[in-house]
Amino acid sequence: MIITLSINNSLRVDSLTDLNKLMPLMKEGVLKLNKSKIARELDVRVQNGR
Repeated sequence: MIITLSINNSLRVDSLTDLNKLMPLMKEGVLKLNKSKIARELDVRVQNGR
């Protein structure tokens, strides 16, 4: 079986709206995100629901 993937390997996340670019990769299980690191770099406060 030959699987051909079309993956853009240079993604840049400068804002929260850019995270939509990563969704297809996350859904396929190809990419695991360090969401905490992204939040720190974008200076976003994350609420933990407590």
